[in-house]
Amino acid sequence: MKKRWLAGGLALILIAGLVAWMFVAWRPPLVVGTHAGIERFAMAGASETGEETVVGFDMELARAIAHQAWRPLKIVDLPREELLPALERGEVDLVLAALVRTPELAGRVAVSKPYYRATQVALVRENEEVPVTVEELRGRRIATWVHGEGREMAEEYADEEGLRLTASPRQAFVDLLNSQTDTVLCDEQIVPALQKVFPEAIRCELGLPDIVYVAAVRLDAGELLELVNTTLAKIAEDGRRDEFLETWLLPRY
Repeated sequence: MKKRWLAGGLALILIAGLVAWMFVAWRPPLVVGTHAGIERFAMAGASETGEETVVGFDMELARAIAHQAWRPLKIVDLPREELLPALERGEVDLVLAALVRTPELAGRVAVSKPYYRATQVALVRENEEVPVTVEELRGRRIATWVHGEGREMAEEYADEEGLRLTASPRQAFVDLLNSQTDTVLCDEQIVPALQKVFPEAIRCELGLPDIVYVAAVRLDAGELLELVNTTLAKIAEDGRRDEFLETWLLPRY
């Protein structure tokens, strides 16, 4: 009798799973526009089945949003300058491409709540002189991630021979603690996680300009925007966002 109950329960689970799969498969896909040239956020890669696709932190968010919407996901890779026109024409439903929130962007499309804080934070070694103004960075040896928002600032302020562009955010911290640089510029979003690994790195409060990444939908897509914001809040609360950050922004290479 017990075996029959187990078999019956397993059959019900399989049927429920099949029904859910059919429900999702028959719904129109969530079409997400991106640009596969944004290191660690949206890059050319392969799916679990080996098919060519776009991978990265933003694509993890896209999958989470599609799952929340009970819709299959379709990723469309476009040149960066064509993303917003494609959104406005209705060719894509959502744009996820490390878009920096600006007044111009917010006036053209509807934007989500920030999902990544790229505001630059300066860090120095423990017991070293702490700069208190941006101008005090000038002439210092500065390390920053080569693909990050801090590169332009580092190139402007670093000593001519003291600029270090690292392959990953983590490597910049390693260089700091090895005295190969005096200062690190890093995205605010990942500083707390890196300081847990490198507690000797001390954060400097310089009041640098706020830089945040947002998702974009059409101005008339209020329901989708609400779904996006709900999903972003949910993955922040349940820890998935931290897992995505660990995978894509904080690898050990």
